[in-house]
Amino acid sequence: ATSPRRGPTLRCEWSKLPPTADRAAQPPRLTRVTPTRRLAHELRARHDEECVAQGLEVWATPDIVTWDELIERMFMLDRQAARLGGRWLPASAAQLLWERIVRDDPELTPLLSPAGVARAAAQSWRRLHDFRVPLAALEDDQSAETAAFSRWCSAYRRLLEERDWTDGVLAQSRVHALAAMPGLELVGFDRLAPLQESLLQEWAAAGVEVRLVQAPNKAGLCRRTQCLDPAAEIDAAARWVAERLDG
Repeated sequence: ATSPRRGPTLRCEWSKLPPTADRAAQPPRLTRVTPTRRLAHELRARHDEECVAQGLEVWATPDIVTWDELIERMFMLDRQAARLGGRWLPASAAQLLWERIVRDDPELTPLLSPAGVARAAAQSWRRLHDFRVPLAALEDDQSAETAAFSRWCSAYRRLLEERDWTDGVLAQSRVHALAAMPGLELVGFDRLAPLQESLLQEWAAAGVEVRLVQAPNKAGLCRRTQCLDPAAEIDAAARWVAERLDG
């Protein structure tokens, strides 16, 4: 809870701290889920500003997490309830594991950076699962790059199984709907990956309330800018992005 200044206790847009006797009668709040940490931070800050503007003395902190943080939370809740076993593998540790696998591959050319290749491999591992592509599909491609990625995926899965680890990618398909109760409100997603859509449908069928907040449509403005060369074009684009982020 936050208490920046004293003032009358008023109703805030999202929630307020009701009197102790009335708290049991309050409906459960949904967990807000965002695609990025930046948006989650912005929503929390916006909530605090609204509460301060309304003169609140004390208010409840809204439950806002990213999709990856939601999956980790659900995994931990499932473990506590004995619905899942194994140990959670943090993203940082998973990245080190990918780097080790790539570095130990005798067929990797020394001209390539193992760290950079490992990052690309981890991202591809995530996309495969997000779009529900089976690992067996890699066998249909005879290119050297795909063959190497297939070897790394097999080695990665083998290490996870041997050490009873679950990373954030595989955990998505293993967590239970009960860990998402009472419900979720997704904010800021331009579109959902096929795996996310499937999971949300399964959780909703299991009784989880799922809401998808659509961003309002706004008319866009298209302008053409001429630059001296490609470097100036990149500089102009970067300055434009910086102005939007700062504004």
